Amino acid sequence: MKLKERKGKKGTAAQYLTRSAALSKLQLSLADFRRLCILKGIYPRDPKKKPKGNDKAYYHIKDIKFLACEPLLDKFRSIKAFMKKVKKAMARKEPAIAKNLLDKKPTYSLHHLLKERYPTFVEALRDLDDALCTLALFASLPADQTREIPGAAVKEAQKLVEEFHFFVAKTKALRAVFVSIKGYYFQAELLGVNVTWLIPHQFSQHLPTDVDFRVLVTFLEFYRTLVKFSNFKLFQLESLTYPPLVDRQVAGLGGGFLALRLKGEGMGKKETKEEEGTMAKSAEGKEMDASMKERAEEAEAAEEIVDADEEGEGDEGVGGRGDFEDTEEAKIMKEQEERAKRQGGLFSSLKVFINREIPKGPVAFVLQAGGASVGWAAPGSPFDAKDPDITHQIVDRPLEGVPEASEDVGKRREFVQPQWAFDSFNCAALLPVGAYAAGKRCPPHLSPFVDDKAEGYVPLQRQVMEGAERAAAGKLHGGSAPAAVKGEEGAESDEDGEEMVQEREAQFLADLEEETGGGKGKQKKRGREEEKEAEIPSLSAAAGAAVGDGEEDADGEEEEDAEEDSEEEEEEEGEGGDSDLDDDDDSSEEEEVAAAALAAPPAKKSRKEREEEEARERGKMMLPKKHRRLLQRIEFTAQQKQQRAEKLEEKRKQIAADKKKSSGKSTGKEGAKAQGKAVLKGQKGKGTGKRESSRGAV
Repeated sequence: MKLKERKGKKGTAAQYLTRSAALSKLQLSLADFRRLCILKGIYPRDPKKKPKGNDKAYYHIKDIKFLACEPLLDKFRSIKAFMKKVKKAMARKEPAIAKNLLDKKPTYSLHHLLKERYPTFVEALRDLDDALCTLALFASLPADQTREIPGAAVKEAQKLVEEFHFFVAKTKALRAVFVSIKGYYFQAELLGVNVTWLIPHQFSQHLPTDVDFRVLVTFLEFYRTLVKFSNFKLFQLESLTYPPLVDRQVAGLGGGFLALRLKGEGMGKKETKEEEGTMAKSAEGKEMDASMKERAEEAEAAEEIVDADEEGEGDEGVGGRGDFEDTEEAKIMKEQEERAKRQGGLFSSLKVFINREIPKGPVAFVLQAGGASVGWAAPGSPFDAKDPDITHQIVDRPLEGVPEASEDVGKRREFVQPQWAFDSFNCAALLPVGAYAAGKRCPPHLSPFVDDKAEGYVPLQRQVMEGAERAAAGKLHGGSAPAAVKGEEGAESDEDGEEMVQEREAQFLADLEEETGGGKGKQKKRGREEEKEAEIPSLSAAAGAAVGDGEEDADGEEEEDAEEDSEEEEEEEGEGGDSDLDDDDDSSEEEEVAAAALAAPPAKKSRKEREEEEARERGKMMLPKKHRRLLQRIEFTAQQKQQRAEKLEEKRKQIAADKKKSSGKSTGKEGAKAQGKAVLKGQKGKGTGKRESSRGAV
């Protein structure tokens, strides 16, 4: 007879533990348990069946066993016992003994946790976003003992963020920047990984009362170790000394990363020559390593090709380097590399001075990442505001308040607002400074992290910036019209796609005729026939989409022409006055025709469109309920996006029409004023002529 199993020994109840059960098993307090879970990267689970109730947090039994083997448990317990001794000494009023005990407080490190959580450096870079955002947040917060925010942690956070900015600016790794209400968003590319972080604005921060800063300080403790290790590794990969030297004069005046210097920048000639020699050797070593890696990759690719040929899969095997260069991925990678080069040398020919009302940290970071030489209004700057070689001066006030604008030095430089540097860097081209001049209203600042084409609406400023970027790329390659070339390539690719679709349809029809005509290969080709039948709706959908796009473009052009005609008719009516009754009759007839068109039933759909809709509905019916709901959500979001884009397009057209009307009215008023003045002059001339004739008669 089988023994009856006890409750809670099998299934979900045995795999998960509540938080109270985990605390009793590990013999830890709640604060230490939270701290250990944050450092180890363990979070609560959400099991389907919750045997102890829905209002409790559950942890997996394997996670708790994993925590039980952590060496930090002994450290936490020893620190707890040590603090008991300190409290006893303070209670006995023995401050000297308590002070001696505090000097011997046990410490611990988190280096083994970094190796455990990030086996490779690339994985550590992928998790660097949250770390940098947390460090930048605490760097802007005040040290508060009541909230348990230590001052040493705040200073170290500031130091680590400045070192990271210094490295990104030196290596020209910055790729995008965006200014929002929250702060400055930056994105850098490090070893092929995009790292995005947020720097708050330089304001006095208010500490909210509903935030538990003890949890955030625990995250800060781990992220400080992570960023310190990442900075050291990044500097080492680029053969730079870590930590960099600090200029005390600039750092004391809030210079930020501008106060950091490399070891060879402030040395003599002998030491700089030695360092250049070591840098050259390291560069040669890197080139040798890269060449060896390329040869090894080529050998591996050749072996794979030989193996594929032997197995009879030569056509489907891995291609050589020349085949990869012809793919779209290779072209995209090449374009990204060229764009990164343009961004790295965008401001290399400029000498920029930042005025004192500008937050020099973010602006100088972007300018130095683009290769500019930067100066600022404070001691320690490489040059002052009266330097005659300055090409641009960043200001955020009217020119009447800038003393250099009225001097002879100001005539040889451009006074621009800081948005010019951000927009120019995002589009990898120097934008015209006229729209960003001091005292003017700047164009819209668009986010480089949003794909406007995927959203369905491309703003006018985005089109302007893309045109400037294409022009800069054309100058780099020696071309004059890259946009036209791109359009021709797109047209050729569309024609090739249509030819491929037609060939596939013809081949399918031929195979279908053979299968229906001969009865030998029916059973063998039944699966192929089903695949071809499944391909028919996709092919027809692609063709219908292409036709629909063409019809939409044609409809859009017809609507624009109709709007222009209506505006011309309105202007003619305004000039002709109310006396033209024929025009009124024509307009009334047009209104009647438009009303009849609206009242008429919608146009019948073509046969292809009806077949596509039927095939789509049949496909929806065959889907499971869960997948059908997911498809409905996807379609709903797509419809919302399309409606939003249509509303924005309507607003743009309305604004353009209002501008045309206002310009037409202003020109009409000016013409009426000119006519009135001419009439008055004529009347005055007639009056003077009559007076002269009467005088002559007398």
